[in-house]
Amino acid sequence: MLNSLFIRNFRLFKELKIHKLARVNLFAGKNNVGKSCLLEAIQVYAGRANPFILYGLVSDRDEDWETGISGRSAKQGLNNPLKHLFHGYHFPIIGSRGIEIGPVENEAERIGIRTRGYQISEDGEKGILRRLLNHEHEASEELADVKIALELQDGGKEGVFLLSLSEYSVGNPVHRVFEAKYDIHILTARKIGNKDNLWALWDTVSLTDLESEVILGLQAVDPGIKKVAMTEGRIPIIRREGFAERIPLRNLGEGMIRLFHTILATVNAGGGFLLIDEFENGLHWSIQPKLWDTVFRLSEKLNVQVFATTHSKDCVRGFHEAWSCREDLGTFYRLDADPETGALAVIYSCETLSDALETDVEFR
Repeated sequence: MLNSLFIRNFRLFKELKIHKLARVNLFAGKNNVGKSCLLEAIQVYAGRANPFILYGLVSDRDEDWETGISGRSAKQGLNNPLKHLFHGYHFPIIGSRGIEIGPVENEAERIGIRTRGYQISEDGEKGILRRLLNHEHEASEELADVKIALELQDGGKEGVFLLSLSEYSVGNPVHRVFEAKYDIHILTARKIGNKDNLWALWDTVSLTDLESEVILGLQAVDPGIKKVAMTEGRIPIIRREGFAERIPLRNLGEGMIRLFHTILATVNAGGGFLLIDEFENGLHWSIQPKLWDTVFRLSEKLNVQVFATTHSKDCVRGFHEAWSCREDLGTFYRLDADPETGALAVIYSCETLSDALETDVEFR
């Protein structure tokens, strides 16, 4: 579990320090203050900067748009779309400090990403990489077959993959990348309710002890739900007390699909991270305290660390209601834009958040 978070040179964050994290962490703030960027940084950390994750992040934001320009490959060298992950939307000077993500108090546990020059040579069927020395970068134009790479650091370990290759491939022998540090599940507005996502999550818990946890979570909102199943068409159906017919869960409203997906993701994230962007999307205010209570309960029971964002005061009220019953398990932060560092994280205690809600102080 992450007990603190340090982010440097990632997206809009020049430097961000969050000194305390807990089991369930909620970040509120206005648009464009870094809430989604923060979740992306945690995803990079949990996945140890795996290239599939990095390319997925830029693709989700359409930052690989240049790929479609006639005759241009956006995955070549310094035109690679991964430049958008770095502060200022460009790669840092080769060999200089790049992205750092990890605990505040332990630099050795951080993930690092920076640019570096390499030469590649062939040795039989394998490609051999040689890192350029610092003085060689100045004369790199005179060296043969110099490639720009992203160099990955994880404590004392180093990895690398070349930006000049047209596509990242696990099987390419010149790449050295890391396995994920934590299992991670991500809920965004565009993924909620996706039939393939629901099916995959349900398939993991079906006919296991975790299935009962999903039903308990749904019953916190609708006690009449007795059984849940998925059809071959990947549609969740339920049986309700007092009714003989099976009905689609969606009959109870889109909010129940969101609820079902959130509970499934929490149950599946055991031992890892759950990231929820805009927690309140599709949920009526009256449901949110009950869902937050379920998230707190399951995260403690199944060893899940939750990071969520919101710009809804109703969501914050629901979070506070659940948090006030188990203060040691949660943290609440307000993110503010800052011209010097990119963003500031202002922590609230359970008591100060209560005061802010009662006096209607603006903290979004």
